[in-house]
Amino acid sequence: MVCLVTMSTEILFVSFGEWVLGPTACKLIVYGQIVTLAATTFLLTAMSIDRYQVSGALSYCRYVALVVVLWRPASSSSASVTALR
Repeated sequence: MVCLVTMSTEILFVSFGEWVLGPTACKLIVYGQIVTLAATTFLLTAMSIDRYQVSGALSYCRYVALVVVLWRPASSSSASVTALR
């Protein structure tokens, strides 16, 4: 997800030498980049904490719940950063 959101727009920017997708797309893509990076960081941190505990590996249901819970703060923190740009 991070590569899809980040690299596809960077390829366009490097190819044309300027931003060609407009100001609205710029804000949306920056928001997407921040959300995916924050969610990845939160998810890796939560998985590390879970692995450290004695309880063992994540079950599928617990993993899905963890992903949903971690995307919320990533989305909300990214919204405030994007709004300030």
